[in-house]
Amino acid sequence: NLAAIPEGLQESELFGFEKGAFTGAYNSRKGKFEIADKGTVFLDEIANINYRVQAKLLRVIEERVVEPLGGNKPVPIDVRLISATNADLKDEVQKGNFREDLYYRLNVIKVDIPPLRERKADIPLLAGFFLREVCVKNGMEPKYFSDSAVEKLMEYNWPGNIRELKNAVEEAAVVTDGELIPPESLNMAYYAAAENKAQASPGLDMPLHELEKKSIILALTKTKGNQTRAAKLLGITRKMIMNKIEKYDLSNIVPIRTRRLKKDQ
Repeated sequence: NLAAIPEGLQESELFGFEKGAFTGAYNSRKGKFEIADKGTVFLDEIANINYRVQAKLLRVIEERVVEPLGGNKPVPIDVRLISATNADLKDEVQKGNFREDLYYRLNVIKVDIPPLRERKADIPLLAGFFLREVCVKNGMEPKYFSDSAVEKLMEYNWPGNIRELKNAVEEAAVVTDGELIPPESLNMAYYAAAENKAQASPGLDMPLHELEKKSIILALTKTKGNQTRAAKLLGITRKMIMNKIEKYDLSNIVPIRTRRLKKDQ
């Protein structure tokens, strides 16, 4: 996690160091790349990497060698590199915070993960997983969501994505005494006012196609995936909304039928 490593320590953490390389380096130490030889290095929050270290990382990727801090002998490595970030790296390149050559070397196979509000069908499955996890972790008897609680989870837009969902599920599990979790146990009040305001007054700087997409998502969410009712809300025909769903690839956000999450799901 590059966001958790101070910039001054990133080079030694990733590439290692030799004894005497700096004050306090009493012994040599392998870096993450050398340790992961024949394996995988996952660099989370790649946008937080020190600009000076970026040049060294580029060499590692291109030449398949690392040179520990204070060393003069390259060490050959063979690793798979995976990186992740919630920042717009293209924007960071434009700002001069991220090397363009490194960006293109990392961006070989790109996987975009949509925000939770654009994949509503995942919410019951994720909520059920987190609920089982928190029950086991805290030694509690298994708990389940009521139908109305699942509906509430599906209707919310989750500006905090997965982390917010996980926190809401954990809190609900702790404050609920019985086996069945009611919607009242789900605390999303902190975000409701801001979310309602954003939905009522969409930004004027939003491109027209994004505004249209957002409106369709909101209508489908409010109608629990009923395309006929969603089309009526938007003032368009059902055929038109079907075409828009296909155009914006929104089939995955149409909520699945709400139901109590059984133990075996």
